Amino acid sequence: MNRLHLLAMVVAAGAINAAISAWSGAPLDFAALRNSSLVATILGVAIVLFDWWGWRFPALYPWFVAVPRIRGEWDVTGDIDWVRPQQSARFPGRLSIKQTYFSIWMGIDWDDGAHMHFLMKAPIVAREDGFCAFTAVYELDPNTPGSPSVTRRAGFFFHCAQSHPQAVTLFYSTTDDQIGRIRLSARKKMTLWRRLMPY
Repeated sequence: MNRLHLLAMVVAAGAINAAISAWSGAPLDFAALRNSSLVATILGVAIVLFDWWGWRFPALYPWFVAVPRIRGEWDVTGDIDWVRPQQSARFPGRLSIKQTYFSIWMGIDWDDGAHMHFLMKAPIVAREDGFCAFTAVYELDPNTPGSPSVTRRAGFFFHCAQSHPQAVTLFYSTTDDQIGRIRLSARKKMTLWRRLMPY
């Protein structure tokens, strides 16, 4: 959230507070902003609503919200390169993304039976030109029975010039010498209930 977002939230909270004061019969002046607890409450609610739903409005992209909406179900292809030992592999699979403005969770089920999920540790850094980046912790559950799960860190970046893209390529590297690309294609159509969910 940048300074523009914070300013907009403060102005919105002040306007709502002033409207509440006017509705209750109080005069419309700057004294309405003196009720700091009410302003803080309204601002907190406004931030939560923005994080869950408000940021999705296409009219806000990219001048106010530069983060694209990639939430949903995708068919994916992963091209993975290991530095040590040096080898490469391609895996098809399915990807589920749960996303708010401040968080993202991704779960991948590869066709070979392995499962990988990523939990973003910091908000997506996005620019108006479409370049985005974020860091995450990921856990890999191998497809071999009895093998322990592996937890590592990963960094992602991608370019997207649309608010609701139908194809995205995520480039990433991990702390266990893994680099690769995950191509997202064939986004599944969301149900109305899924669209209304906050993530």
